[in-house]
Amino acid sequence: MIVIFFLLISSPSYVFSATLYSGFDGVDGYSSIGGCNFGDRYGVEYVNKLSSALGSSFTKLFSYEDKYAWESDLTGSAANFVDFFAFAGHGVSANFLGNGNAAAHFFTQNSSDPPYHPSHYTDAVNADWSEISWGSHGGSDYRLKWATMYCCNFLTNFGNQTYFNNLKHIFNGIHLVMGFASEMWLDSNEGTKYGQLIAQGNSFKYAFFTAAYEYQNGHLDNTIARVMGAINSKDDTYSSYSADPDLFLQHPEEYSYWDEQIN
Repeated sequence: MIVIFFLLISSPSYVFSATLYSGFDGVDGYSSIGGCNFGDRYGVEYVNKLSSALGSSFTKLFSYEDKYAWESDLTGSAANFVDFFAFAGHGVSANFLGNGNAAAHFFTQNSSDPPYHPSHYTDAVNADWSEISWGSHGGSDYRLKWATMYCCNFLTNFGNQTYFNNLKHIFNGIHLVMGFASEMWLDSNEGTKYGQLIAQGNSFKYAFFTAAYEYQNGHLDNTIARVMGAINSKDDTYSSYSADPDLFLQHPEEYSYWDEQIN
């Protein structure tokens, strides 16, 4: 008689991927198209280079650019319908908006038609923490696991506990969010490096920090690259990753963040 033993491994459990989907929002023409005095960025170039470098690791579902990139892409269902999402453009800090929430900043108010930008403070051009709820607990078709916010201050809480509690709101089953807890320098070539490292099977955390060291160095003082999310997910790769975590607001003990200070 042959006896077969099954070994049950406790958390974290790992999933080996089948088809994974990606989506992107990139903004260049803040000033030249939208009249925003924050100035133009190379956000479109960054997300295009990142998408290209990821290669066959992900199947791209969307890439919205300039006047077609909207706040609702982050606060609605678009980002949640993919496994990997990246935004590149301007970010505003929790101090800037005055409501204790940082945000990804756009120049158009959820429309491809002008008028675009009545004010930097207009809700419809700022996807802030209070409006974002990413991850599988948001709905039956929601699947977002990893988000990259390539902009200033999206993960900055200035040591303020109220801000930090607001930031927790976005973790609704998402594994990791890669971003910056400071101002940062946007170099579209960083997207190529980051995507290549992911496609080679490195962890998202390692890929993000390594690319940041190479392309943030020598530009701004005290740049802080930050990865925030579930502790069990810190070594996620696109081909082997942890099970979907609980909500941050309900189980803060399951979460942490990791910083790399550059310059």
